[in-house]
Amino acid sequence: MTLNLSTEPHFGYLHPPTDWLVAYVNCLATRLPDAPIVERVEIALPGWRPQRHACHDNACIWADANPGYSVVRGWLHFPLPGARWSRFVAHSVVSDAQGKLIEVTPTPLPPIYRFVPADLSDDEYREVELQLIKSFGAAELDCWHGETSPIVPEVRGSGVTSLTEQE
Repeated sequence: MTLNLSTEPHFGYLHPPTDWLVAYVNCLATRLPDAPIVERVEIALPGWRPQRHACHDNACIWADANPGYSVVRGWLHFPLPGARWSRFVAHSVVSDAQGKLIEVTPTPLPPIYRFVPADLSDDEYREVELQLIKSFGAAELDCWHGETSPIVPEVRGSGVTSLTEQE
């Protein structure tokens, strides 16, 4: 089956589980024009190499081992051509002593995605991640860009109980 996003623009859309997260993801979206595409650098330490799909750990290990570096928590932005929404995925990079952001997690993908710093404390960021993982099974935050909102499942308790028009 081929998916046509012009006729199914909400396919795969995950409505943020709280009003606060709706406002937060909309704020992230307003910061996209200034968000950089972070340069990827191959790094290693004696007895350690960064692992794919372990960005938070990679950033922490590198920053802990290298004075002048710090962890920057944030979101990679994935635009979805043809869809009325886009996705932000939790991600961590490091910042050097001059404030330059550096991608330390290896991936075969080219560096084409914008990184938006979270601007949350580590505790707040972790709370957001845990809430998204509990709701969707992954730390992904979707932003609706369409003129009208999609019909999304209304979740109560542990299951889907009805379909409602989101405002």
